[in-house]
Amino acid sequence: MNPELQEVEIRIEDAKAAVKRKQALEKLATNREFKAVILEHLFKEEPQRLAAVIAEPGLVQHRAEIISELDMISKLQQFFRRIEQQGALMEEELKMLDEARDELLAEAAAE
Repeated sequence: MNPELQEVEIRIEDAKAAVKRKQALEKLATNREFKAVILEHLFKEEPQRLAAVIAEPGLVQHRAEIISELDMISKLQQFFRRIEQQGALMEEELKMLDEARDELLAEAAAE
């Protein structure tokens, strides 16, 4: 197999995997339980609760733990956003990769 074609095929498979992850995340976001636990509770209510707790003078000793929890929430949100962004980019790249593969196959057939 043409090394260039092989590279395109690998990139197509990687792009498809990224698109599948994006689609899986989109499907999760429509799940009632996922919405309630992750999107509503963890991403909205919990940061508000933690902000209120950190503001309490008597709970200063728990500050590091609270910041760690807020950091975890932030990292999970970033992870989900990265999946969405990469998936969207790969949807576009997949179109170009399919065209490139078709061109390489046509060139190979002409030889």
